[in-house]
Amino acid sequence: MRELIPDIKIVHVKVDIEVLIPKNRIRSDRAMAAMGMTAKDMWEKFIPPADKEMFGQEYSEEALDKYFRHRYYRGLEDTHADEPNSLVIHNNDYDKSSITKLREFVGLPGDFEYDVAKIEAV
Repeated sequence: MRELIPDIKIVHVKVDIEVLIPKNRIRSDRAMAAMGMTAKDMWEKFIPPADKEMFGQEYSEEALDKYFRHRYYRGLEDTHADEPNSLVIHNNDYDKSSITKLREFVGLPGDFEYDVAKIEAV
């Protein structure tokens, strides 16, 4: 990638899986409800048979969490410490300081409005 875009900036927003999974469940439940479904309905209708073989034929919160870990959070690669033009943002707390670091990294200094409710509504 650096050969094509030598001045590329790489940002790795790092959040522990134990923080991501519950938040993902909330977003998924909200999305399912908007479609008149539950997580169980999604499991029964949309999870491929091969995945059900790995995580269980019957829906359970534990099976769904394992599916999400496998499907969406597996194989994420850390940025190397010596990677030029890179920044790792630890965002477990989902606070303004993380966005401030990102803005400084890309050249957008100064204060800004930070409203968690508005961000989560997107």
